[in-house]
Amino acid sequence: MRAIAVWWMAVYFFSMVQIAEAQGKPRLMDMMTKQGTKIWATWGKKAGKRCCWYPKIEVYVKMPGAESDDILVVQHLQGRRKWGKPEKCPAEKTWQLDGVPLVHFKCRGVEGMMIDKTGKFGARLSYMQTAAERTHRDFAMLTYKITKYQASPIKERETGFVVDYDFHMGEAWLNAVLELTRTSGGVEHNPADPKRTRIMTWFKWKREGGRPYKDWMTLRCYYKDKKVAQSSNDQVMFSQNYYFYESRGGKSKRGQLTWGKFGWHLQELWVEGPTKPLKHIAFGPHHDMSKNPGEYTCKVTAEGEVVREFKFNVGADGKLVKPKCHAGLTLPSTLTMIKLTKSKGDAKYDKRALEKSPFYGRKWAKGCPL
Repeated sequence: MRAIAVWWMAVYFFSMVQIAEAQGKPRLMDMMTKQGTKIWATWGKKAGKRCCWYPKIEVYVKMPGAESDDILVVQHLQGRRKWGKPEKCPAEKTWQLDGVPLVHFKCRGVEGMMIDKTGKFGARLSYMQTAAERTHRDFAMLTYKITKYQASPIKERETGFVVDYDFHMGEAWLNAVLELTRTSGGVEHNPADPKRTRIMTWFKWKREGGRPYKDWMTLRCYYKDKKVAQSSNDQVMFSQNYYFYESRGGKSKRGQLTWGKFGWHLQELWVEGPTKPLKHIAFGPHHDMSKNPGEYTCKVTAEGEVVREFKFNVGADGKLVKPKCHAGLTLPSTLTMIKLTKSKGDAKYDKRALEKSPFYGRKWAKGCPL
C-alpha cells in the first residue's frame, strides 16, 4: 500500500509540473547542473567594524514565454514578518532548457536592510512579465537560517554572519554532460559526441589555517568491482568559506569553516555513446553505461581515506534509474540524484537538515535516496 501511495504522489507532482508549464506559469529550479538557487549573507560595517548583514539571492526560473526584461520581485522575510520593501531583480540571462525558456536572476540586496539578528529568514518570490503586464504572485517560497561567529580576535569584537548550508549535506548528483552544437532549432547536444559524466556533492570542513579544502581529492568509479573511470580534476562549484576565531584563556585562535560543492568530470565514463557517430572521429578508452546495466559505485579519496561513496543504477533499458521523488522536483533532464552511502571527515552538521528542509525549505515527495 505504501508503494502505491508513493507512486500516486509521484504521478500527481509530475502532472502538476506539466500543467504549470502548459499554462505558462513560472517554476523555480530546485537544482541546476552547477550552481542552482543560492542565498548568502553579505556583511556590513558600523564605525569601521563588521557588525551586521543583508541577503543576496540568485535563482533560475523556468518560464514559458519568458522575455529578457522580465523581473523577479522578492519580498524578504524575518521569520514570518515582511522585512523591507520588495526588491526588484532584472534578468541576467535567458536561454532554453529542455525546450522551455530559463531565466537567471541575481538579486544584489539592499544595504539599507542591514541587520544583526540570527534565526530563520525567508524570501517570497513573484514573477513579473513586463511586456505582458502580468504578475505571478508568490510562486515560490525560500527559507534559510542565519548563524553568527566571532570574526576577529577577541579585542576587536567583530561579529560575522553566515547562511547555514547544512541542508545541502547528503546531496549527491550525476549530470550527463552535453557537448553542445548550434542547429537550426537552436543549441542542442551534438549527436556525434557521447554524453559524459559529472558527479557532484557537498562537503563541510573545519580546519586550522592553510588551504580550506581537502588536498588531492580523487574520484574513482567501479562496475562489477572493476575500475571504469577516474578523475582528480575536482571543480569548486560553490564555496562559502570564512575565518572564525575561538577564544580560550584570553587568547584567540583562528580557523576556517567551509561548505563546498565539488564536481568531478569523468571523460571516459559515458552516460550514453554518440547516437550519430562520425567515422573519422575516434575516442580513447571508455565505458558506456548505456550498454552495461547494473549497479555502479564511486568513491572519493582524500588525505589517505575514503571521504565519500556513492551508488547508482543503470536499468535494463540503458538509462540511469531516477528516484521517484524526481517527479516532485524541477530539474534539468540531464540530472539524476544518486545515493550517498558513505560520508567521512566533515565538521559537525545537522544530519537531518536535508530531509527536513531541502533546497532552502522547499518540500519534496518521498522516494529520494537519502
